[in-house]
Amino acid sequence: MRKFLEIVRYEHHALWRRPFPAALFFLTPLLFCIFFGMIYKENTVRHIPVVIYDQDQSNLSRSFIKVYRDSDRFDIKFYADTQEQMTELLSDGKVQVGLGIPADFSEQIKSGRSADIILLLNSANNIFANSALVSIQENNRTFSVGLAQKLVEGLGVLPNAALNMVYPVHIGVRLLNNPTTGYTPFMLPGIVLNGLQIALLVTVTPLLSALCRRNIYGLDYSSLLLMTAKAIPYWFLGLISYAVSLAGLTYLWAVPIRAQMWKLLLLGGFFIFAVIGVLYLFSAISPDETFAVQLPLLYIMPGLLFSGLSWPLLSMRGFSKWFSSTMPITYAGDCMRDLMLAGYCPDFSYNLRMLLIVGITAGSIAWCIFTLRRYISNKTV
Repeated sequence: MRKFLEIVRYEHHALWRRPFPAALFFLTPLLFCIFFGMIYKENTVRHIPVVIYDQDQSNLSRSFIKVYRDSDRFDIKFYADTQEQMTELLSDGKVQVGLGIPADFSEQIKSGRSADIILLLNSANNIFANSALVSIQENNRTFSVGLAQKLVEGLGVLPNAALNMVYPVHIGVRLLNNPTTGYTPFMLPGIVLNGLQIALLVTVTPLLSALCRRNIYGLDYSSLLLMTAKAIPYWFLGLISYAVSLAGLTYLWAVPIRAQMWKLLLLGGFFIFAVIGVLYLFSAISPDETFAVQLPLLYIMPGLLFSGLSWPLLSMRGFSKWFSSTMPITYAGDCMRDLMLAGYCPDFSYNLRMLLIVGITAGSIAWCIFTLRRYISNKTV
């Protein structure tokens, strides 16, 4: 026990030594929370630049344009004189959406025929394109229903009855857990976890490779004791960093916490354990401290993509599915988001077990390699 506490104390002090203490890297999750929160604070994409090409120039076409002018999702930046000019503005990136109103727009509607609107979307940025497409469909429905209601009212039908005739099916929409469909609650929890991974990567990965190269303790200390004692200060500091970041998510960006706090802290503790186990493995196989930090970047940096945080796991196949199953953030990211937004995670126990398995498996392999390298190192001394 004395040796164990001695190493724990040494590693704790090592975190705070040097001109730039390594412990400061554990501010990364909170900094990610702040900086990315500033990006996502609008929650939804608004003020999408639009160009209008109105060939009809009628009261009806101007009413149609007014729907877009009154919407906060769109900003009408230009009115084009030709379709070529509209296309050129899209190609130059000055607008993201182009709406072309045909010359016979009002005539077609008044004669009882459907009018075809030309819609051009710059899909180089899918966030603009997808958001614009949904909003355009809403605007078109609003305009069409309002216009049809007026036409039916002109036949002597009362307003409410006219509305029910032209829009007979009403869908009662109730969005659960993220009612604003905002990016802040959707992305920030996963970004915080990724920041925590990066903090652990920078601080933990040099540990075992440094011990193997420098042969500090000889064989007087067991490999298991060294690995455990050295990990404890990083685990505690990581958990504190995680808890502070949770507070940042709630108090800075109003991301709700609907689950019991102990569940979120338990998930965070298991996640940090699994990440340390994986990073120990990279450290054990690395010839020096520099390579130990560089190598895991190839594994950790794709985390947000393969973890299911930004692209659903249900849509992954083959290598993507397998690779995601090896990453601790896969079992923590979605679960953390569910706990915060919905108050429960249906796979909570399963995710904890998988994090434990990943940590123990990676840590056990690291222990074997570390023990072998220490033995070889001491034999060659």
